[in-house]
Amino acid sequence: MHQEFKTLIIERDTLKQLLTMEDCIESMDSCMRQTSAGNLVNPPRSGFKAGEGMLAWMPGYLGEPEGFACKLITLFPKAKLKGYSSHSGVTVYFEAETGQPAMIVDSGYLTAVRTAAASAVATRALARDNASTLALVGSGEQGYLHVAAMLAVRPISAIRIWGRTPENAARFKEQVEAEWQVKVDIFPTVAQTIEGADIICSATPTTTPLLLGNELPEGCHINAVGASRAPKVELDEAAVMKSLYYLDYRESAFNEARDLVEALESGAISEEHVRGEIGEVLLGHKRGRENERDITIYRSVGFAVQDVAAAGLVYDKARKQGLGLSVSF
Repeated sequence: MHQEFKTLIIERDTLKQLLTMEDCIESMDSCMRQTSAGNLVNPPRSGFKAGEGMLAWMPGYLGEPEGFACKLITLFPKAKLKGYSSHSGVTVYFEAETGQPAMIVDSGYLTAVRTAAASAVATRALARDNASTLALVGSGEQGYLHVAAMLAVRPISAIRIWGRTPENAARFKEQVEAEWQVKVDIFPTVAQTIEGADIICSATPTTTPLLLGNELPEGCHINAVGASRAPKVELDEAAVMKSLYYLDYRESAFNEARDLVEALESGAISEEHVRGEIGEVLLGHKRGRENERDITIYRSVGFAVQDVAAAGLVYDKARKQGLGLSVSF
């Protein structure tokens, strides 16, 4: 008779309790070091058209701390008409020793937090130590989580935001000022928002570049985490060319980062323009910022092993704290 294995189901409210930004930042720091050390398996994301939407999956294995997971996500634009998110899914985390399904968790929030936490790791590695003015291009969930992430790694004292709608920007300002007591100013254009900023975080689905090379302030650090796949692109060619340009995971970025792919295809840059992965900087294998005037870009496309690391963190904390619904299959 087989021993019964219990799988944890983690509800979203419980996940928010378990996945703190500070813990996730350290998890992503370790993950990105392990990535650049080659201690991972990260197959390309796959998917197919399913009815009026899409089903996609992202599997990955991380060697330290050891674990593997698969994120299953759907994209159904018409779901919004019924009050649901157009993106929905779960991450299944497997116990490494026996391959048992250890945990099932909402993939949306897990992905959102690990994305912002990875930006914090990049910021800690590349931004000036005294960076205090944060500019946000986009006022959605990623913008909010990036505020938490940036506050965790730099002495942010002023926040400047641009949102696609004034209503969202106003709501965002109110929420951030109430939670963190940091002054927030709203600007009507991206150029005005990023003026004089030390750190710029961009998270939008734009199809027209918003961050233009001739408008970037000297010495700034940019976390570009939004638009990736064609025709979406946040950075123009000039921004890519004038920056020290870093990636989260080389294999994914060279396939999915539109700004990078287009600059390479046009001949504006060669592959040598890419300074390396953030993990390589953390390990001391690649150089980071060299002076106060450098403009640094962290180009995030996200990859499955980051989900594995974040899910492993949640699973360990849930077991220690006795949280989650335990079920047998």
